[in-house]
Amino acid sequence: MQRDSVAPDWALQFPSDRRGGVRRGLVSLGFAPLGELGIPEGWAFREPARLAGTNTYVIVDGCLSLRNHRGLRAVLRADAALRDEYAAVKRLAGARAADIDEYGQLKGPVVQKILAAAGLTDAERAPLRAVTCHPRRAPSVGRALAKHAH
Repeated sequence: MQRDSVAPDWALQFPSDRRGGVRRGLVSLGFAPLGELGIPEGWAFREPARLAGTNTYVIVDGCLSLRNHRGLRAVLRADAALRDEYAAVKRLAGARAADIDEYGQLKGPVVQKILAAAGLTDAERAPLRAVTCHPRRAPSVGRALAKHAH
């Protein structure tokens, strides 16, 4: 599993009452819904071939998942040392991980460090830590990803 240090992505924000319409619109454009994949109030989509190598998420505007996403990207853009550490961890995780769950678990500690640098409190980071830093509690997403593999 090979990943860039900061993958190109789309975080589409929407009011919670618009979720169904946004989902239908993406499906009509060739995106395959993958579900939450551990992103509360966010839904991941497998991109169509023409957008290979991107990550697409639909996220409720203002939710903690969106703050996590923005905080991580802001810190990585501003802090070269953390960006380099994150890139090294991603490369190692990509080489060692058997599936997406393990990949997330291997990245968990450095993601926590980055989110702390972004100003998220320990309590705000706890839901993500429960998923990425504790293998027995991590949701299984491998089947969803395999189902929609290119």
